[in-house]
Amino acid sequence: MSKINQLGTKYGYTEEYKEFFFKTNPTIPRYSFQIRTIKNRDFWYCSRRDENGKRVDRYLGSCFEGIDLKTGNTSFQQALNKLIERFNEGFILENNDNRKLQYYVGLFIQASQRRLDDVEDTMFANQTILQHINSIKKFKSWLETLEDTFKLGFVKNEENYRKELLNYVGWLKEQEPKLSISTIRTYIKNVKTFHLWLSDSSFGGGFVKNQPITQDWLKMVYRRYGLIYTKQNDRQSRLRRINRDYFSKEGYEKMITDCIDNIRDIWTEYNKHGEIPREFINQPKNQVGSRVVYFVSLYQLVLGFRVGEILTSFRSVEDYDKYITQPNQSGTFWHKQGNDWIIEIDWKGKSSVLPTSDLQQLKIRTWNKPIDWKGKPSGNNGKQDYYDTHLTDVCMTLFGDSPFLFTAYKRNDKHYSYSQYNNNFKEIMIGKNGWDKYGVETTHDLRHYFINHHIKLRTDPMLISQITRHSLTTMLKFYKEENVDFQKDMVREIGIQLGKYKPLRKKHIIERNES
Repeated sequence: MSKINQLGTKYGYTEEYKEFFFKTNPTIPRYSFQIRTIKNRDFWYCSRRDENGKRVDRYLGSCFEGIDLKTGNTSFQQALNKLIERFNEGFILENNDNRKLQYYVGLFIQASQRRLDDVEDTMFANQTILQHINSIKKFKSWLETLEDTFKLGFVKNEENYRKELLNYVGWLKEQEPKLSISTIRTYIKNVKTFHLWLSDSSFGGGFVKNQPITQDWLKMVYRRYGLIYTKQNDRQSRLRRINRDYFSKEGYEKMITDCIDNIRDIWTEYNKHGEIPREFINQPKNQVGSRVVYFVSLYQLVLGFRVGEILTSFRSVEDYDKYITQPNQSGTFWHKQGNDWIIEIDWKGKSSVLPTSDLQQLKIRTWNKPIDWKGKPSGNNGKQDYYDTHLTDVCMTLFGDSPFLFTAYKRNDKHYSYSQYNNNFKEIMIGKNGWDKYGVETTHDLRHYFINHHIKLRTDPMLISQITRHSLTTMLKFYKEENVDFQKDMVREIGIQLGKYKPLRKKHIIERNES
């Protein structure tokens, strides 16, 4: 019998009170408790495994019988109060200058994760917190390459510490595959966020009094390492290059074919065997995994979405209302009217209601009957029946049940992360499928392709503007070059009827746009 069972009641321990404690302190991870005897005295300890799976024990104080007259608490209640205190301090000793900087990086990641899980914490948007976590993990990777790792006390020597941080910027510049200017700047900027957390007790732990990374230092680093860019000029230059050197009808159609073929293969295997086929032999069952890029890219190519608009889209208006609570918050959601899948978008103050079921490219055709198919086949090709399933129905089935269409792995309450998605896009679409030969470097290039493709088809520019939520001024500024027939009278339809459905939400946005 364990000591907690033998002596727990004597020192105030009960399972009911332990459960009450964790329920009323949701930010505290679940610890197990032990009573240890040292030199004939009993002490409270708690333990939990760290991110590496190693069990870490924490001292919480002495055990005693009955009630402390000064506090009115049992020894177990006082141990729990000490747990809250030490947890909020990050279990830091008073003299912490000799602790490795990686230790505090780990605390920052844990604090960011707690902030992400706390629905009442509105200091940062979830996407910003995810960016903090991803960036500081990169910083931690660099720290682990150093022979002489930094200790916290070194951060206080600002001049020497900043000189060492220049090596981090150089390390980022040397990474393969090459990181873009914007990615390197983001990594550096979020190292500044980490140091702000390190020095500001209202934001983090207040472990040092100084903040060594200043805005002036960042500007110097950007200049020194050639990380200065003008976003608008870069964008115009890239669009001109894509139009002139890469854009082609063949490239656009080949990318769509790559997406449809891979989605069809996954959908066919799922309906044959009742399981999503594994991408890798050691991949967990029933996970689409990195192949999510085929689904999102097809939406982007066929309807010109920004990647965030589709990647973070909600499965229903009820889910949308639960998460989108601020007037200026961007969001998108799917709903069905009759047989028509509609996506309603309110993004950066502009909105659209897009019916999608008439678009043939969003219908995934298979020759084996889908598991939940009802009614007759979609048609017959002269040899056998075929079944067309809308891409949104495929996604609703293949991705985990959650508020979001594209569910995060192991997190049904989160959408697929931007950073992971962008890494997968570069690896699969650019690396494996070679989309770089069509001028594609980022997910946003697929939106450019959609617009350019329909301009060259002489699709009504007003229709393109409504679908993409670009102003006509922006359309003319970025996409008119080398499309000399842009303003001709002959226009074509894309295949969807705008205005057919009224928005379910954000009517004030529509009114504002019209005014």
